[in-house]
Amino acid sequence: MSIMRSSTTAMAARYQHVTDPIRRSVAERIDGLLRGAEEEGADPGERR
Repeated sequence: MSIMRSSTTAMAARYQHVTDPIRRSVAERIDGLLRGAEEEGADPGERR
């Protein structure tokens, strides 16, 4: 519920099947970006 800001559990359950794969995809993309920055020697927390 926290990501989609659903006001009820029923609404959260309705879209949960979409949320989990999307959340995993986003996490994998961010991980790839952070690992790429580490390999280039940049600080992953550094703003560009």
